[in-house]
Amino acid sequence: MTALYIAAGYRRNAGEDRDERTIRIDQAAAEKTILLIQTLVVVEILYVRFITGDRESPAYHALLLIALVATLGYLCVKYYYSRVM
Repeated sequence: MTALYIAAGYRRNAGEDRDERTIRIDQAAAEKTILLIQTLVVVEILYVRFITGDRESPAYHALLLIALVATLGYLCVKYYYSRVM
């Protein structure tokens, strides 16, 4: 999903002058995408942790890492834009 979003966004914005409205639309879409990814990862973590009970699998640790990176990345981007804007 992320690869499709990046490809569509690049193709749509390549060679065009982006106005403020387009930038805000892209920002809102990116926020909704990262929130969707975070929600899906949390659901998967809860499934692996409480339904299957397999806490030692590499997949479980990969999900935890993805959740950590997605959350910290989102917070860093929000902090950066709050300082720049």
